[in-house]
Amino acid sequence: MIANQTPDLTKVLIVDDSALIASRLKQQIGAIKGIEISGVATDISSALQMIEAHSPDVLILDIYLKDDAPSSSGITLLSKVRETNKHLQIIMLSNLSGPEYNSKCMELGANFFLDKSSEFERIPELLLQIHQMANTPWPWAKEIK
Repeated sequence: MIANQTPDLTKVLIVDDSALIASRLKQQIGAIKGIEISGVATDISSALQMIEAHSPDVLILDIYLKDDAPSSSGITLLSKVRETNKHLQIIMLSNLSGPEYNSKCMELGANFFLDKSSEFERIPELLLQIHQMANTPWPWAKEIK
C-alpha cells in the first residue's frame, strides 16, 4: 500500500499552472474508480501546503510553473518533495521532451516522465496501475504473522 493511503483510495494532487491542463486532468481522473483528486495547485508554495495538508499518494507535476520565481520550477518542487517524502509517486509532465529534462527529473526521484503532447492520454492508465499495485498485497504477506 502506498504511504498515507487509505485502503481502496489513491489520492492525487495536480500541480500545473495551466487551467486547461488541470481541467483535462480532473476530467480524466474523476472517472477512475478508487482515485480521488485531493487538490489542484498552481505554484510551488501552494503545492507544498497541499502536500502537507492532504498527504497525497500521487503527485502529477508540471515541469514548468511560469508563475513562480524564475529560479523555481516543477523540478525545484520535485527536489524539495523528495527530501522529505520518499514514498510519494511523482509523475512529471512536460512539453519539454528533451532527454536532458527526463534524465534530470529521474535523477531527482520522479517515478515517471510524460510528454504532454504525446503521452497525456496515458495518465489514467498509469494512475490505475499505481492504484492497483497499492491495493494488491504481496504474495507472501499472509505468511508473516
